[in-house]
Amino acid sequence: MTANNFTLACAGQREPIASDVFSLVNACEKIGLVRTRCRQGRCGACQVKFVSGEYSEWAPMLALTEKERGHNAILPCVLVPLSDIEVEAWYP
Repeated sequence: MTANNFTLACAGQREPIASDVFSLVNACEKIGLVRTRCRQGRCGACQVKFVSGEYSEWAPMLALTEKERGHNAILPCVLVPLSDIEVEAWYP
């Protein structure tokens, strides 16, 4: 089974992503949006603001507080894209 191909958009930059584990966080890292550490949703280093698209979680986003979740924060390291995704840099 082949992965679907989508696009990550952020601040005018576009990067191809696929519907598989780590594709989204790798793309965020490639465009310089985040640096990663644990890749398990525990450290919060890859936190970004979700703007649009669809995704599923393959692991819980443990590093996020309820307040951060309420402001559309996500951790791309534990997400699998299901469509094109748009994010913004996170500035708490």
